[in-house]
Amino acid sequence: MNRFDWLIVLTITLLIFGWIGGAIQIIRIFSICMLPITPIFYYHQKDHFIHHINLTGVFLLFYAFCLTVIYNKTYAWSTVSYVEWGFLLLNCNLLMSLLLFAQRAVHPQKSIAIGWMIFVLLTGLIGLREIITGTHLPTNSGQQELLEMGYGINGIMDKTYAAATFGNYNEYVTALCSALPFLTYLIYNAQSFKKMTVPLLCLLLASVIIVVNASRGGILCIALCGIVYLFYYKRTSFRYKWLFLSVLCLCIALAIHKWGELLFSQITQRMAATTFSESGRTRIWQESWQAIRETWGFGGGSGVFVNKFSPVSHSIILEILVLYGLPGLFVFGWLIWKIWIRRKGSLVSTKMVLTMVFIMFIPYSIINSNYLQYAFFWVFLASLLIFATRGKNIETV
Repeated sequence: MNRFDWLIVLTITLLIFGWIGGAIQIIRIFSICMLPITPIFYYHQKDHFIHHINLTGVFLLFYAFCLTVIYNKTYAWSTVSYVEWGFLLLNCNLLMSLLLFAQRAVHPQKSIAIGWMIFVLLTGLIGLREIITGTHLPTNSGQQELLEMGYGINGIMDKTYAAATFGNYNEYVTALCSALPFLTYLIYNAQSFKKMTVPLLCLLLASVIIVVNASRGGILCIALCGIVYLFYYKRTSFRYKWLFLSVLCLCIALAIHKWGELLFSQITQRMAATTFSESGRTRIWQESWQAIRETWGFGGGSGVFVNKFSPVSHSIILEILVLYGLPGLFVFGWLIWKIWIRRKGSLVSTKMVLTMVFIMFIPYSIINSNYLQYAFFWVFLASLLIFATRGKNIETV
């Protein structure tokens, strides 16, 4: 691994700070530092796909800025709109920086997977502490106050959950689900049982936290990733295949034996307290569609949720449509299509990762809201693009 590999690891690792610092997050400071350097790296690269990604990003930023200015001047919105556009700029720069790092890295896929593993390990330890002690970091003060005031969370009065350094536990679950495919990549490519141990423990740690948080979308993501992994894993010639499966089943059985009551009580309480009814996400989605109609499918620009439509969308697709309309959805669809068509010529392990993402996309896309504000979502998208573009290289762990 060279210095660009370590830059990839560092960038993903910085996600562990989550919402510490509020608007001035560590990952955003890093992106600001990269703003003058990214054009220099871009000037010296010759990859046509990176060139197309850059042009697409410039178009999205320009279109979003025009929408923001028009609606801000028309309805006298607050300056928060321009702040959120600035966050979009930093997130796009983060994505481009990772793509440019990968052009010069020796093992970009391995570096990405290691970065996500470190993220899960460090935040997972904080999450375990939250589950055991019931104390949370100041970044999660909102949900903690709801419990202390007796309002409960999602109808549950005594909620056990882990949010680590993030604003709420659904956001943390979304971040953990982003890491699942890359953890399985490390496990799949491990050359010995010893090298498989750490990513396996991280995978189990992430799974336990997701189940304790009782996120239905997160639990479905775990199940779908597991099915895809077993489909690909049965065709490997790994010497310790059955030992690995036996240890995995043993760990799951021990976890159920020790924390089974807690795990399943969280799920049953969540199912009993919330449904996809008029009072839940269905109402939110209906209001999002109303917002899309009011903006004629062109989007309302950055800050539209803060200034005009207070309910968040709880869906990536609806969020893109409300913010940036059909042009924004076209850009997102183009990126997804490029990832899919480049999957065909990739190695088996890379195909496995990309297949997992496509299979779990629907439940992943409705776990939480404000995806486009989260730096980890853009890092996740950059990771997929790197896997799709560099998927023909054999990288052992």
